[in-house]
Amino acid sequence: MDERLFIGVIMDFGKNYLPGLEQIREMNSPMGPVYFILYGFIGKLSQFSLFWMRSIHIGFSTLLLYLVYLNLELGYKIAKPNEVSNISSNREFQRKILSLFPVLLTILFFLNPYFVLLTAYLLYTDIIGLIFVFAGSYFYLQKKRYLWSAFLWGMAICTRQLFIVIPLAALFAELSFLYEKYTRTRSKISFQDLKPLAIFFLPFLMFLPLFILWDFKVNSGNFQGRAFEENTIAAFSFSFKSLNYSLMLVGIYSGFVVSKRIIPVFKKINFYSLGLTLLLLVLGFPLQINKGLGYGSLPDTAGVLDIIMNKLGLIAYLVIPVLLYWGITFIHSLFRLPYKSGTFFFQASLILFLFLETIYSYCWDKHFLLIIPMVWILCFELLANQSKALLPQ
Repeated sequence: MDERLFIGVIMDFGKNYLPGLEQIREMNSPMGPVYFILYGFIGKLSQFSLFWMRSIHIGFSTLLLYLVYLNLELGYKIAKPNEVSNISSNREFQRKILSLFPVLLTILFFLNPYFVLLTAYLLYTDIIGLIFVFAGSYFYLQKKRYLWSAFLWGMAICTRQLFIVIPLAALFAELSFLYEKYTRTRSKISFQDLKPLAIFFLPFLMFLPLFILWDFKVNSGNFQGRAFEENTIAAFSFSFKSLNYSLMLVGIYSGFVVSKRIIPVFKKINFYSLGLTLLLLVLGFPLQINKGLGYGSLPDTAGVLDIIMNKLGLIAYLVIPVLLYWGITFIHSLFRLPYKSGTFFFQASLILFLFLETIYSYCWDKHFLLIIPMVWILCFELLANQSKALLPQ
C-alpha cells in the first residue's frame, strides 16, 4: 500500500513543525507538499503515533463525506428532478426515494472500495485533496465565494496535481457564462463580469512557486530508482484503452441512477453512440489497461473493474461493449442539456477528467473518486429533463 511510501516524507517534514524549502525541493514523493506538511505537523504533535494519525485521518474522511453530501444536495436542488420528473402524483413513494438520492449516493460513495478499504483510514493524499476540491465546489456554487473557491482549489493542486482539472473547469464555466451573456444580450462585458474569471487564475499562481522550486517540473523528481517514474510528464501518452476504461466507469456510475431513462435507449439504438463504441473498441479494447507501460512497477490491471473483467474471461467481451456504449450515451446526453453555468462546471470537470485520464501515464479506478459525485449531479440534471436528453432523436 502507498501509505508506507508516504510515511518517510511525513517524518522528514515532521522534524520541525513546518518544513524548509530545501525539504520541499528534495521531497521523495510525486505529490504536492500540502498533505505532507499537514501530517508532518500532526506527526510532530503526536510523536508520530500511527494510531492517532490514522484516527485524525478518519476524521478528515468523515468531513469529506459531509462535503460530498453537501455537493450532492446542492446539485439536487439546482436540478430539481423531484419537481419536473415524470413521476405522477399518485406515486409518492417513488418521489420520496428520489428525494433521498443525495443521502443514498453519499452512502454509496462511502462504500466504494477505494474509499472505505483504502483511503478512508490509511494515510493517503486523496482525502485531503478531495476535501479542498469539494469545499471549493460548495463555495463556488452555493456561496458564490469565488476567492475562497480559488484558494481551496489551489490547495488541492498543491496536494494532488491531478486535481488541476477542477479550477480549469471553473475557468471554462466562467468563459461560457460570459459567452452566453454576450450572445444573448449583446451587452458589453463589465469588469464585474470578468472578476470571477481573473480570480480562477489564483490556483495556478499558487502552484507556480512549487513549479519554479522544482526546476520547472510538476513534482520534485527526486525519486530513488524507478519509484514514481510513472508520475512524470515524460511518461504521459495518449491511450484509447484508458479512454475506453474511463468511459466504462462513467457508464457504471451513471447507469444505476438514470437506468429508467437509459433502458429505453437500448430499445431505440443511438447509432452515433453505437458506431463510436465499435470504433473505440477496435482502437483499444479495455482489458489489462496498464500492460506494457515500460516504466515503474505497476500492475497490468487498472483496478477493481479491470480485474473483474479479466476474471470473466469471454463474458467480458459481451459486458465491456455494453458498459462502453452506456458511458458514451451518457456523455452524448450531456451535450443536449439546457445551458446552466453550474451544470456546465460539472460537465467541463468530467470532460477534462476524461481527457487527463486518457493521456495520464497509468489508469487507476481510485482516480475516479474525484469525479463520481459530479457524475451523479449530472444524473440529477438528466432526471430533471426526463428522457428528453437521453433518448436518441
